[in-house]
Amino acid sequence: VFFETMEESLQDLQFIDERDWKKFLRILERTKRQKKSVLVRVHDEKQLVHAIEKSHCKYILGSEKVHHKDSVHYVRSGLDLGILRTAKRRGKTICFSFCDFTKESKINLAGRLLARMKQSMALCRKEKVDVEVRCFCGSSKCEHDPKQIKSFERVVCKR
Repeated sequence: VFFETMEESLQDLQFIDERDWKKFLRILERTKRQKKSVLVRVHDEKQLVHAIEKSHCKYILGSEKVHHKDSVHYVRSGLDLGILRTAKRRGKTICFSFCDFTKESKINLAGRLLARMKQSMALCRKEKVDVEVRCFCGSSKCEHDPKQIKSFERVVCKR
């Protein structure tokens, strides 16, 4: 199954959104002792690699925002085949947030984010890594229509 439905609801997940490296490691260690399912929003490549290779978290979010600028000739999605092979072997799920896309105020930034999501999705499809596309607002009630999220999923997954 390429698209898994998330077993846990968003309330059951421990959400980690920390930029500071030492605090990030401390929070990961604390959640490991609590034996909770963890959703990690990564902010740089160091966090992305650590979350996939060395941590117990199951869900990785925000990989498309790891690189601040694209290269002149290609889009930098944040994921590569080596990282995705490790993610597949360790049972990680790569998540894409509809809310991240809708929060972009400038149209060129939203277009860049969409291109990065599409590239990451193509790489995940190639390596058969589990992918989750949904609204990760942080609030318990999502204000987006489920039809909007489904159509966004179709756009991102388009070959």
